[in-house]
Amino acid sequence: MRRSGWSCGLSSSGFLFAGYLMYNEPGFQRPVTNMHPHGKGDTMNLQAQLIRYFEETRPWQKPELKISDVASALATNRTYLSGLLKKKQKTNFKRFVNRYRITEAKRLLDEGNDDMKMEDIAFLSGFTCYTTFFYAFRDETGVSPHEYAESRSGGNGGGRMQSAKQRYPRFRYRKI
Repeated sequence: MRRSGWSCGLSSSGFLFAGYLMYNEPGFQRPVTNMHPHGKGDTMNLQAQLIRYFEETRPWQKPELKISDVASALATNRTYLSGLLKKKQKTNFKRFVNRYRITEAKRLLDEGNDDMKMEDIAFLSGFTCYTTFFYAFRDETGVSPHEYAESRSGGNGGGRMQSAKQRYPRFRYRKI
């Protein structure tokens, strides 16, 4: 004998309704989640976890780092993580990661790695492209990586920084 679709649908609806009643019963133990998007304590907890994760595992050194990678490592979703960065850190994911990368680049420059090329410092800091590194560094610090290195080493006449135009004059070519 064949059952009609209504009887199967009714039994599964009844099962769902019984589960709903049981879940809302006062003595029922609900599962505890650490990353509930609407809890204030959880937001602070996630922010602390994010900073600890970045300082301990240094994921910003991976050039192909994505927000979804960090979100899965912290057991949350990328939308919630993005909202947390915007609300608590007042920045987006890209700038948040670049701050760590620029801090690493400044550390490498401060250690006196004069024999190292700027492209190598950019790569060791997590950047794939020197141009991106240059603009991110200048945006974060207000000076170019070369100017920062020269101001730290004091190699240009008593710490006075020269502009890029003074150091690298442009040549004008005449038609022959």
